[in-house]
Amino acid sequence: MVRASSSLAKSGGRPDWATGTRPDYEMPLPPFYDPARVREVDWYVPYEEREEQAYEMRQRYDVTLAGSDTFTTCVVDIDNQRTFCDPRGQLYVGGRSGTGAVDDCQHGAEWLYTNARGITRKKPSMDTHKRAMAFHAATWVGPDGKHPRGKIILLDDIESGRWRVNPKVAYSIGGRNSLPYLEAYFHHYVKTLTEQGKYPLMIWPYHAILGGNEHAFMPGVHEANWYLNCLRESEVDPDTKGGNALFEMYSITGGEVKFDHLGKAIKGARNEKFLKLLYEFDMLIIYGQAASHCVAWTIDGILMDFVEHGAADLAKKCYIVSDLCSPVVVPALNLDFTQMAEDAFARFARAGMNVVSYKVPVNRWGGVAERFGAAAA
Repeated sequence: MVRASSSLAKSGGRPDWATGTRPDYEMPLPPFYDPARVREVDWYVPYEEREEQAYEMRQRYDVTLAGSDTFTTCVVDIDNQRTFCDPRGQLYVGGRSGTGAVDDCQHGAEWLYTNARGITRKKPSMDTHKRAMAFHAATWVGPDGKHPRGKIILLDDIESGRWRVNPKVAYSIGGRNSLPYLEAYFHHYVKTLTEQGKYPLMIWPYHAILGGNEHAFMPGVHEANWYLNCLRESEVDPDTKGGNALFEMYSITGGEVKFDHLGKAIKGARNEKFLKLLYEFDMLIIYGQAASHCVAWTIDGILMDFVEHGAADLAKKCYIVSDLCSPVVVPALNLDFTQMAEDAFARFARAGMNVVSYKVPVNRWGGVAERFGAAAA
């Protein structure tokens, strides 16, 4: 194995994005990496062994600790969990190729390994649900006592009585005597989605249930996260989203509806901790699942927060790795959100964000060299 350039040690471990045709901060894949294994789902990470291997790579390639970075980079990795990335998962994101999320996990792990020395922190998200949620079948019931599996619930469906809040789960969601509140609230909820032009209320299959196998990260993604943590001594701190039964939460930044029918803010509908984090880094790198839903909505939430704070120019520090994301495509239901994802990414690019490819060295991503130089000055 060839020893990396000592120029990185002299520069405090900062990635030299300002010079060269290839980033000299790139590292080789670690010895344990197996591209076939990273596509599999039923295995455990040998934590102690990977920790020792990360220490060895740190020493061999002069990798400094994340706390010494002067140009800081945060990777926002969205919902690379088994429920979306395992072909057996409840909401597998196959894209048009059929292997979309599996490919994304493999390539994302490889990208993380080779670029690890330039990553200050990784902030992954985890879709996290329970049974009775706004978008799960148990919460709704029809006159015949059946649940709306795989249905879209529109305002007319509620007002006509086609679907109503299931009285049997009212206690589970809001406690005793909560049914009147929930009936008024969910009418308001669906009405608000319509008025704000958001996705209609979709009843999804049960997925990402906290404690279930499907909630976990794909093992290969988890292993790469652990390696990064050990290599750079930067905690990979997952951000769970979607645990409040009262709203959908496609975006890490917050829920689809933030106020109830009484005008009161819904607890947890705005993720202040994550939003604050966005302003702490010189560069944000975003990818994950699914491009048409949680990725697009998260990026939209980030952009909106920048605009609301008079900082729209910060959009230029965001890099969307488009080929590490896949859109929702369900041939059996004739659903294909590919164009919607592409339109969203084009809109983000017009707003100043950068849509890039993992196949292109980071120092060739638009504006990176200039931004690094400004931060290092």
